Amino acid sequence: MIVLYTLGLMNLCWIYFLAIMHLRDAKDAGRITKAVMPLGYFNLLIGLILDVAVNVLVMSVLLLEFPHELLTTARLNRHIKSGSGWRKAIALWFCHNMLSTFDSTQRHCGE
Repeated sequence: MIVLYTLGLMNLCWIYFLAIMHLRDAKDAGRITKAVMPLGYFNLLIGLILDVAVNVLVMSVLLLEFPHELLTTARLNRHIKSGSGWRKAIALWFCHNMLSTFDSTQRHCGE
C-alpha cells in the first residue's frame, strides 16, 4: 500500500510540475491574463508543497540520505554537480527523463 501512495505522490507532483512549466512558458510569452494569474500562483503553491513532500519522503528513501535542500530539483542538482556513483546516476535519470525533457529550457537541473 505504501508503494501505491509513493507512486501516487510522485505522479501528482510530476503532473503539477508539467502544469507549472507550461504556465511559466505562457507567462514568459505574455499569454497569461491577470484573471488567471491568482489560480496559477495557487497551483504553484500546491506544486511546491508536493515537491517538498516528494523530496523529504520519497527522495530520502531513494537516495538513502536526509535532504539538505527544501526542493527536489535542488537536491538532484547537488548530486549532479558534486555527487558520484549511484546517487548521481539516480539524479541524472530523474532530471533527464522526468524534468529537463519537459522544461522548455531543457536544463531544469542545471546539467
